[in-house]
Amino acid sequence: AQFIPRSPTRNGGLFLFGVLMRIVLLAFALAVGSCSVRAATLGPELVSNGGFETTDSWAVGSNWQILPGAYPQGLAFHNEGATAAISETAPLIAGHTYRVVYTISGSAGSSNPLHRFRLRGTGGVVSSPFATGDGTFTFDLVAPAGAYQFEVWPGYGLGAILDDVSVREYTP
Repeated sequence: AQFIPRSPTRNGGLFLFGVLMRIVLLAFALAVGSCSVRAATLGPELVSNGGFETTDSWAVGSNWQILPGAYPQGLAFHNEGATAAISETAPLIAGHTYRVVYTISGSAGSSNPLHRFRLRGTGGVVSSPFATGDGTFTFDLVAPAGAYQFEVWPGYGLGAILDDVSVREYTP
């Protein structure tokens, strides 16, 4: 076997290249580490009685009942046959985004278990897409001009329980 020495320039060039790459990667890591990423924030709760512990604060449309003593603490129930909403007024700000959350249960026997969440204002209504069936539903909605009210709107064939309603300003 014959030994062939490497050129000191070529070995030195590779070494220097490796050192420079480490410096660049370290500078990049430090720059990324010093960047701040703003986390999404939620404002205070705007629903004054989202668990329906009392009958206060809610305006109930046709076929809605609030049962404050029902398990575990309270709930609202909608019978099939009407599409009137259950609603509450709130200090909504036009153009701001609100994270709305609500839970529907017991809709399995409904003829058409559609429901949606809406923000109402003098400038119109902003609605979530229709949801169907049971679950906890979350939507981000932008309040319309003159926003003053939020509501859960049932489809004609919804017979179900509504509970745990939440509306909070959301900043992504």
